[in-house]
Amino acid sequence: MSFYGRYLTNGSLDQLITVEAANTFRKCGYYSVEPISNLRFLVLNTALYYHNNETLDETDPCGQIQWLREQLEQADEQKQVRARFRGWFMVRSRVR
Repeated sequence: MSFYGRYLTNGSLDQLITVEAANTFRKCGYYSVEPISNLRFLVLNTALYYHNNETLDETDPCGQIQWLREQLEQADEQKQVRARFRGWFMVRSRVR
């Protein structure tokens, strides 16, 4: 079992997210959940880009950036509100 698979099971995250989100998480630690209609949370694994990480030289480790693009395109098509959290503040924009 992969690191992310063990984290799902041992950390009980698999009990909190959908099967589809768990399958994405197993791939490389990122996932999406939609708790209510028209609200989607995209959870990224930014540890992949930490300066001491071996994957730093890769352009898109685990396909996460491509997945993010696809998720944002879906949000645009569905006219969902997008919000980005950075540290302790939030930047919010309406998808047009």
